[in-house]
Amino acid sequence: MAHPREGKIIGVRPGQVEVALADGVVTAFVPGQLKSGPRNRRHVVAVGDDVRIIAGEGVAVLEAVLPRRNEVARTAPGESRAPIQHVLAANLDWLVVVVCYGRPRFNARGCDRLLVLGEVSRVPPLLVFNKCDQGVMDPDPADLYVTVGYPVLRVSAHTGEGLDELRRHLRGRSSLLLGPSGVGKTSLLNVLAPDADHAVSEISTATGKGVHTTTRTRWVGLPFGGAVIDSPGIRSIQPWGLSADNLAICFPELATRTDCQFRNCRHRSEPGCEITAAVAAGEIAASRYESYLRLLEGAD
Repeated sequence: MAHPREGKIIGVRPGQVEVALADGVVTAFVPGQLKSGPRNRRHVVAVGDDVRIIAGEGVAVLEAVLPRRNEVARTAPGESRAPIQHVLAANLDWLVVVVCYGRPRFNARGCDRLLVLGEVSRVPPLLVFNKCDQGVMDPDPADLYVTVGYPVLRVSAHTGEGLDELRRHLRGRSSLLLGPSGVGKTSLLNVLAPDADHAVSEISTATGKGVHTTTRTRWVGLPFGGAVIDSPGIRSIQPWGLSADNLAICFPELATRTDCQFRNCRHRSEPGCEITAAVAAGEIAASRYESYLRLLEGAD
């Protein structure tokens, strides 16, 4: 006799999901009413979703997606008409943004965009600088983010430096791992969850950038408690829900400055703008302000 059971989605495939229950993992089919979108009928489920399934003899069907406490989502790429929400993961405690020293070269614009993704999603960002064994840059870009107020860890998957602190942050929590290809996300996972058997790729000698190793979002349980949701390397992302009205509050050093002359100030060239004055005075980093302006172009 079929009966309802609750579990968590740990994998999504066309037409079905993998659901972790208290006593194991089952595959459940996704009925048509739980799909949406033009043409290819996109899933509205994501890794990390809490769900209810109906499990019978030899078959399970997804019955309901339970309310999410948060979600990290982007605008689906390649859709030039009506934008479509692509949920990367749900029910998170951390958005772990992984960048690195060495190669691929640190990209402040891309790093800031991922931090904004966490802010607009209301998922606390944790910034991890990997490959610190390759030599810390001078000036060290991590120092800026410490000043801004983000938790920042300098680690090395190769030597183990900083990994105990990273484990402390991840223990007992659900975390989404994001960052460009080649920064060492998979190498970190191989150390944090050595039984998971993750393949590692090399840096392209032609471009100096990483190549994709992870091809789909996956749930990785951590032996010390908690889980990491690993996703393919992202070269560009448009945070879902970002607008010209809420962009400034996604930059902590801008959000605290509210004394502009005009209430609808966009902090570009308006008279009496507190933020442009702070940039000119060196109180706000020019690189962060440039990231704000780049994102504003896409949010207007």
